[in-house]
Amino acid sequence: MQHGMIWIGVDQLPLNAEQLNRLGVYVGAAGQADYSTQPPGVQAPDLQTGERLGVRVAKIAQLHAGMEN
Repeated sequence: MQHGMIWIGVDQLPLNAEQLNRLGVYVGAAGQADYSTQPPGVQAPDLQTGERLGVRVAKIAQLHAGMEN
């Protein structure tokens, strides 16, 4: 924060292990490897949380870019 950063966190409360932000991380997207599949991969709710955060960052960046003058 001392460098003037703008923090954009995940805006989804963790509801259960099958939904968005299931890991309860608010300062960014997080994923947990699923070793029950071959090859191991990130679980779908974690990917969806990352996508949602990406959309949120893009929208806020657009708003911020429009404010510069």
